[in-house]
Amino acid sequence: MGLQCGCTPAANELLSGLFTLILAAGYFKTTKTKYMEASELRINNYTNLGKIKSFYESGVHLGMGATCLYSDLKPVALTEELLLKLGFVKKGKRWSKDWFYLWEDNYNIVFALAEMQESIGKYLNIEHVHQLQNLYFALTGEELTIKD
Repeated sequence: MGLQCGCTPAANELLSGLFTLILAAGYFKTTKTKYMEASELRINNYTNLGKIKSFYESGVHLGMGATCLYSDLKPVALTEELLLKLGFVKKGKRWSKDWFYLWEDNYNIVFALAEMQESIGKYLNIEHVHQLQNLYFALTGEELTIKD
């Protein structure tokens, strides 16, 4: 069973294909590393040291003249507080932002393009803010930003 989003069958097929491409292209990494790899980062991703403004060969610019090496960057854990600040709304175990849905599943956050968790054929475990930012941007073309 493929991803379902409550759309037409053609739209569901397109979204399922897009989901597969995102995974294949490496926009979403699920490997556990002690630092963040350049291949999983985008401008505007949040890290332990701040928001990425631009890249250079061995690291990133964080704005205001601050730079750091990739090996100094650590992912930011995705928490309930950050999900709220990113604009998600919680109902029971479900988080939503427009048609984009997340579920709490055994203390993990999982992603799917469906309102009903039972209709999901594919899902991703999301542990860090940058993973959610990358996936959301890839599917919507919009940035997720933290609002205070």
